[in-house]
Amino acid sequence: MAEPVVRNGGLSGREGAADLRDELLERIEALRRGLAEAPTANPVAQCALEISRRLEEGALSQEEVAETARLLADEAFLERAQRLRSYLNMEERPESQAALKAVVGRLCRDGKGEPLPFADFQAFWSRAALGIVFTGHPTFGLSRGLHGVMADLAGGETKEPEALERLSGMAHEPEADITLPREHGWAQEALANATRAFDRLAGLLIDEARRRYPNDWRAFDPQPLTLATWIGYDLDGRTDIHWWDSFLFRMEEKATQLERLAQGLAAIRQAHSFEGEARAKLQELETLLGRALARCRRDLEAFRDLPHDDETGGMASLAKAANLLTEEGGDRLIDPAAVARPLGEIIALAGESAALALMRLRAQLSLLGLGSAHIHFRINATQVGNSLRALLGDAGLGDMGSRVALSSLEKRLAAARVERVNFGTLELETATALRQMVLIAQMVKHVDSATPLRFLVAECESPATILGLVLLARVFGVDHRIDVSPLFETPAALERGARLIEALLESPAYRDYVRSRGRLCIQTGFSDAGRFIGQVGATLAIERLHMKLARLLKRSDLEGVELVIFNTHGESMGRG
Repeated sequence: MAEPVVRNGGLSGREGAADLRDELLERIEALRRGLAEAPTANPVAQCALEISRRLEEGALSQEEVAETARLLADEAFLERAQRLRSYLNMEERPESQAALKAVVGRLCRDGKGEPLPFADFQAFWSRAALGIVFTGHPTFGLSRGLHGVMADLAGGETKEPEALERLSGMAHEPEADITLPREHGWAQEALANATRAFDRLAGLLIDEARRRYPNDWRAFDPQPLTLATWIGYDLDGRTDIHWWDSFLFRMEEKATQLERLAQGLAAIRQAHSFEGEARAKLQELETLLGRALARCRRDLEAFRDLPHDDETGGMASLAKAANLLTEEGGDRLIDPAAVARPLGEIIALAGESAALALMRLRAQLSLLGLGSAHIHFRINATQVGNSLRALLGDAGLGDMGSRVALSSLEKRLAAARVERVNFGTLELETATALRQMVLIAQMVKHVDSATPLRFLVAECESPATILGLVLLARVFGVDHRIDVSPLFETPAALERGARLIEALLESPAYRDYVRSRGRLCIQTGFSDAGRFIGQVGATLAIERLHMKLARLLKRSDLEGVELVIFNTHGESMGRG
């Protein structure tokens, strides 16, 4: 086996670090070539041992090793950015734009190449074929500064020499203190970027509609995808998220969206001319958005200042904030349709260029509602069971895995009545699933009454868990807005997932719920499934589950109900 190279003298800066890097890489390769003779050897461990000995002997200094490690980390970072740039095809952005236009053009025709009727065109582009969900895991691997350099490199905004200069003052490590507000802020920044990207796509589609359908294009409202997040709403395995954190986040997201809509409308008014009725309606809509934004900010501050550690004063302050939030008035905006309707009227009256700009704004409203994204709540199956027992008692429920529990829940669903709840209920409730349902009820009543929400259940292995959540949703009057979604990630859940859905579909109450929602939602989790049974095994298990569900739905007589599969991927560099 080759002997290690002994160096004399010190290293200076990057040039010396590059020399040591080359030397160590050559040594690693030499050790790897020796594996044929010593197959149990570990080249990396051996090289590390040799570096350690050279440090002890004074042949290397800690500063020299640190500078070489930094150089290797910087170079690996640059290589990762280049792979990301290539993966996203950012090398050829003009060609990518042309390719996107070509795809849009092809999708405007039927299987025979003939132009689609406008109704079919609208139906195709108004049904989301893809959903993007922003989660927290990617924030764990890199610092905020490194995220910025990576994005600029991948997007072509920064060249490698400039990036190396920026990297010189950064440590290759995550943020020292990842707080919930910081995590939420990063997700919101990513969502803002995604919204801008959607706006460009919507512009292409709207322009295509104008070109192809001169008599109908103003009615076109494209919704080919959805944007969502669970940052601030995911309680599975977390105890640092209180109900007021989630409510404040949702209010902040509403304020962001109202401000974005108001600014977009003002920019369109300044860039285009409006006459007569169109001008008057535009002024009315701007006034509505301005008043709604001011009220939202007022209510947000009232809830932000609540003293939750003071039981007596806290309840009094909560009552005051809740009264502000719930008071009637023309500035109380909770239904996106209150903005979409006048927008549609102005579009019908405006000139062509103004209408095109307003249609992009309407598409964004249809995409996001009165928030910056759809939101996903998440808890685990144990929390659901505990909450159901708190509501129904052990005698009324029994073993969650039994047919008795399923039968009992079906009867209770048939007789369920909506309960009145308020923010005091939220403050006093301790059972997680019950509290989350009350929170959702308050959001639907006072923040956004129309945009759907997803309720994910981790470690779900029993149909009674899902039917129980549907019952809770009905009790609190939000079953018309929530998509309850089991998460299949454990070996048992992936194996039995199709049977769980089959058992649910045998329940008339669940079938009625799914029909009313028009969709059946599931989640498959690579991040934990990969941990439980390995990445390759998880991939195959998830694929088998998808095929079983497809066959099951085909024979279940649920015409018009779509299957939504949230595949969390996972095992990313951020997770590890």
